Amino acid sequence: MRRRRGYSTNGNRIRSQKGFSLTEMLVTVLLMSLATLAIAAGVTAAVRTYRSMTLKAEAQTLLGTAIAAVDDDFASADLTTLTIGGDGNEASFFSGNRGYDVHIHNDGDTIYMTDAQMRSSGSSTSKSTSADGAIPIVTKQTRTQNLKLQIKEISITPSAAETSGSNPYFTYTISVLHGDSVVESKTVKTAVIAGYPTGTGSGADAGK
Repeated sequence: MRRRRGYSTNGNRIRSQKGFSLTEMLVTVLLMSLATLAIAAGVTAAVRTYRSMTLKAEAQTLLGTAIAAVDDDFASADLTTLTIGGDGNEASFFSGNRGYDVHIHNDGDTIYMTDAQMRSSGSSTSKSTSADGAIPIVTKQTRTQNLKLQIKEISITPSAAETSGSNPYFTYTISVLHGDSVVESKTVKTAVIAGYPTGTGSGADAGK
């Protein structure tokens, strides 16, 4: 007659020697905790890297958009009307691209293009010198992730006082910031299409 498995001949249950000791359980829990921490750290690092790459990509796109928004105005500037102020952080001139005076400057978290507010009076059109019509060079929707724009170090080379027959060009730097940190920055050189005008005007001392 066969014995029932797990029982002795007198019907008492045989105690199994198999199982985990307290030490083994603690070691297992420790190893699982370390593995969980390693996975969590890896996920956190991956998320941080993804956010950094996304921020940089969007900053590069915004930088290109900002440069395109002001480059044609610099290229078509009438240098007889040019004034550069604010330690090189702003410039005013007549833009042949737009057909009116513009003032490029920083305000808050972006770069603004303030026009001279073209106003019609009968059949003639006159320009007001008021600082109305300030518009950001890119929309707020374009500046995702709270990115900021800043223009600085605006200069003209050579200066009007040096050589009237040379091919002048603007140099300026546009930066994209996230908080106080610069994410992307580029210094641009833009040739003035018309060159220096032969006459003198309000901007004759520009670039000094």
